[in-house]
Amino acid sequence: RPGPITANRGGPGELSGRPRIPDMDLAPVADWEPSRIGDPERAAAVLVPVTEPGTELVFIRRSSTLAEHPGEMSFPGGNVERRDRNREATAIRESGEEVGLRPAEITTVGRLDDVQTVSGYTVSPFVATVPNRDYGPGDDEVAEVVRLAVGDLADPANHTFESREHPGFGTVPC
Repeated sequence: RPGPITANRGGPGELSGRPRIPDMDLAPVADWEPSRIGDPERAAAVLVPVTEPGTELVFIRRSSTLAEHPGEMSFPGGNVERRDRNREATAIRESGEEVGLRPAEITTVGRLDDVQTVSGYTVSPFVATVPNRDYGPGDDEVAEVVRLAVGDLADPANHTFESREHPGFGTVPC
């Protein structure tokens, strides 16, 4: 089934000599009824940070020294801990630790479908708007913070599909 996030592809415009980057329409996310995986053994949550006014997403590149998921690109997030009220609280806490987002800066729009990873985690993604400002690595787990334009992510010319060998899980699509 198709997901709720779409990029508005307005007419071409010019902004500093570059084509207009479309804003994201986040309204469908608020009404989305996500599929949830009950009480997984390895629960995690991520924040899908959309910069206001909806032109970029904030990603992290994980440190290459980590035992799990070294060097991978991801959204800020991590394992659910006992102190977290729920999975959304996990995503918010981890975003603070990893990129310096303060809870007051985060406006949660909605939750997307839970995702089961090849490494056995069940990840709950929460879409949120965040201020359009600079972000930097907040802890040793993050090597780099990367902001990517929605227009570039939505452009099929930028999409490739490949498989890679993972030492613990064999050939995995990416």
